Amino acid sequence: MRTKIWSLMYRLGTTGRVIGDYSNPQSRKQALEGAAVITSNGWCVWIEHHASGKVLYRNPAEMAHQQSLADKPSSAVGAYIVPGEALQPRESEKAQA
Repeated sequence: MRTKIWSLMYRLGTTGRVIGDYSNPQSRKQALEGAAVITSNGWCVWIEHHASGKVLYRNPAEMAHQQSLADKPSSAVGAYIVPGEALQPRESEKAQA
């Protein structure tokens, strides 16, 4: 049975860029230890199964980030996620201007 099945993922500082740890996949213990270090830096971090994507752990900063995305209107979320999208006004915004 494989024990190195967990991927440690985090958002790089305040940029929102998602990074996978260079040691992925890793053991549960190693991933949790790495998550503790990243949490101490104040960054968003989570641990997910490398194949299924099932989340084992999310730190409070990541949960708050996910909640903030859920609270935004869908157009704001799209502008946040898609690079360059916020730079170009949508057709509905052009009509309002």
